[in-house]
Amino acid sequence: MKRIIPLLIALAMILSLSACGKKDAVGFSDQTRQAVADFVAMYGKDSPDYQGNAYVVSDFDNTTAVFDITYQTIVCQLERMAFAMDAHELETALAVGLDLNADQNADWIADITTAYSHLWDTYGPFTAAGVDEETQKAMQADPWWMEFAAKMRAFLYHVEDTTPEEVNYAWILYWFTGMTQDEVYDLFYRSCSEKETVESEWITWTSPKEIESLLGVIECAFQNGVSVTQDVKDMFTAFHDNGIDVWICSASHLDGVRAAVDAFGLSD
Repeated sequence: MKRIIPLLIALAMILSLSACGKKDAVGFSDQTRQAVADFVAMYGKDSPDYQGNAYVVSDFDNTTAVFDITYQTIVCQLERMAFAMDAHELETALAVGLDLNADQNADWIADITTAYSHLWDTYGPFTAAGVDEETQKAMQADPWWMEFAAKMRAFLYHVEDTTPEEVNYAWILYWFTGMTQDEVYDLFYRSCSEKETVESEWITWTSPKEIESLLGVIECAFQNGVSVTQDVKDMFTAFHDNGIDVWICSASHLDGVRAAVDAFGLSD
């Protein structure tokens, strides 16, 4: 009878990882290291019960990786204005699945698209690749960029707080409207590569008080940085070397997870 290894490894990683610090600042406890070794001995190719079809399944965000790859990618997206939509298309995308007569959703979308229109007219048109470094520097000094970035990022929190999971899990994908699969992959790969090198910290974006808007000043705090610890990489390598396949099951974008796996060297 086909042997199925239960989903246990995600729990081991959750217990051993801390949601703080750079990738080499966090490590497995001795207890977890021993648990991984025991797991390999029990189910790997040297086990007398090995049947050649052993595998483990892991979540990705806040499990394989420290922090969330999608949350980090949308920060990178905002920093570089990597959007493949004009203002009207953005307005349409943000409204998908939302009740515009509830929770001030219409005001959120109006403020965001107004700011986006200003940025588009000054620095656009925008593309999935984002603006160049010189334009990015000038754009981020413009109060309209912070008006857009702070409210766009905070709107995600708002949607998550006011809608059920079947709505908000899909809603964030509309940020990538107009992009091809390759462009989404490239955006996630770039984000993971860049954010892996930064020191983890809390960042707060605040929309400017001098810009008149329907919502007024909005403040949004988020964690910056995402990584995979060396211990996790070594564990996956140990599984592979011992005939145990590793599979990822994630709620994040499929092409995004593929990009993260490549960016963090998990497929090497």
